Amino acid sequence: MRPLLYFSDGYPSLSQTFTRREVQALRAAGLLVRVVSLHPPRPIDPPADAERDPPVDVLPRPWEPRVLASLARVALRRTLETARLAALALLPHTTPWHGGFQARALVHLAWAAWVADRVQPCTHL
Repeated sequence: MRPLLYFSDGYPSLSQTFTRREVQALRAAGLLVRVVSLHPPRPIDPPADAERDPPVDVLPRPWEPRVLASLARVALRRTLETARLAALALLPHTTPWHGGFQARALVHLAWAAWVADRVQPCTHL
């Protein structure tokens, strides 16, 4: 069975109790669930429950070698699509043009490559 993949700002997080309960209920119902967290848990966040919480992958820094290696693998497999997405990321998204937003879009492309390289095909995202 393919897992259900959740993206969360932080997991487990004090402010994400609804999401955590939903994920735990889905696991209790027998579904495979994986979580990708944008940030590691903070000291004030509740600890993960090894039996009830799913495995959590925390996004690494975009310049880490494993992220860049994932981006290179995806670019080699899907060269035209990766080049098209990188070109779209560099297009102006704000008025006036703000280079920081374009740089963030490239970071998101690298993270997407890492996630795609790391997780197996999912039923739903």
